[in-house]
Amino acid sequence: MQIRLVFFFGLLIPFLAFPLFAAFQGGQAGVRSISLGRAGTAASGGAQDIMQHPSAAGELSQREIYLAYGKPFAGLDGINIDTAHMAAVLPLRWGTLGLGFSHLRMSGLEERVLAVNYGRAFFDVIQSGLTIKELSHRYIPSAQPGASRDPVFSKNDSRRAWTFDAGASAELPGPFRAGVTVRNVKQVDVGLVTPDIVRREIQGGFALDLSSWGLEAAGDLVYRRRDFGDKNRLAPRLGLEKTFQKTLKFRLGLNPDELTTGFGLQTSRFSFDYGVAFNRHITDGAGSHRAGMGYSFGRRKSP
Repeated sequence: MQIRLVFFFGLLIPFLAFPLFAAFQGGQAGVRSISLGRAGTAASGGAQDIMQHPSAAGELSQREIYLAYGKPFAGLDGINIDTAHMAAVLPLRWGTLGLGFSHLRMSGLEERVLAVNYGRAFFDVIQSGLTIKELSHRYIPSAQPGASRDPVFSKNDSRRAWTFDAGASAELPGPFRAGVTVRNVKQVDVGLVTPDIVRREIQGGFALDLSSWGLEAAGDLVYRRRDFGDKNRLAPRLGLEKTFQKTLKFRLGLNPDELTTGFGLQTSRFSFDYGVAFNRHITDGAGSHRAGMGYSFGRRKSP
């Protein structure tokens, strides 16, 4: 029993310290979205966002691949977490097909998400999307001395489940856009012995595009039942992006748990993004970092 408690407590420390990172939640956000306080339902960042916002693929007209690497809670003693993210989109005659993969690894635990996304635009002003996901949750008892003998892992050390996301965004009169995403529409259990429910999450918001000033602002509201306790959680997210010479972008963001910032470089085919989030509940460490690169190629799909 003592081994079991030590093992599971070691796994839970970073998740308890950071409420947004429950099972399979938080790891699929794009680098740009992280920099904007994790807002951006109505302000898509391209292929990097298809695993967070299914409708993002609906507005893409060119082939694109995006790769990202993250280091959450850098500098904290005893904490070593790595994340990897890959997304690719292929515009077709009747919409856009997307493929996504994300991976989170820490001592004693791995989470993987495989995703297939389909997005389509309607009337040039509405984008919709659907993402089907396989969630894979695996404990690594060998990472903790003696844990491999624990009865919890005698039959199985992993669990898989299928769920899906759905979303839509639309251009509104003037410089406004609106969007909504429902993640984990089907709530699934990935626990080995006790329930570990991947909660449904609803995120909706608006974007204000002031291109003449090089500004874009995003404001979202996220609803999700708490993972620890019975109360529901409603949280705002705000972000601001300033563009210089249509190439260099600086970003700031804010939500109840984090202050975020970052920058991006954008050319006709290449993009680079960097974002960092500082958790207000953690005073030590150097924040959570993520960097990504994207490349667009091929002819643009005709409207």
